[in-house]
Amino acid sequence: MRAVASLLIAFFVGGDSGAVRAEGTADYALPPLSSVTAIVERPLFVPQRRGAVVSAPVAPAAVPGLDGRLLGIALRQGRAHALLSTGGTTLTLVPGQKVGGWLFVCADRRAAEFKAPDGRVLRLAIGDRLPPLQ
Repeated sequence: MRAVASLLIAFFVGGDSGAVRAEGTADYALPPLSSVTAIVERPLFVPQRRGAVVSAPVAPAAVPGLDGRLLGIALRQGRAHALLSTGGTTLTLVPGQKVGGWLFVCADRRAAEFKAPDGRVLRLAIGDRLPPLQ
């Protein structure tokens, strides 16, 4: 108990040598202040510590010649979103959004429905490709 008290006093009060020797403990040297400047400059529990929030870009309204793969379905705020991989990028579609001429209608846990401008409905299972419109 004395060793803990000695360490706490040395930590909060400081000392000339920067090292504390308590009974039954090894020497402990406090790190130099220059090594903790990031903590002082960016306190842990201050809201401004985080950078500015940047919103994700919205998927394009229509991508001609799209050939994407349905990666999965995500539930956000009670709505199903389709995750579609297209040419190295991933689009997150909300119902009512168009991509490649296809209208994303709805989704359940295993599939998403897309509607073509001519009224055709295509149900894609996860892993299936969304064909380009002809």
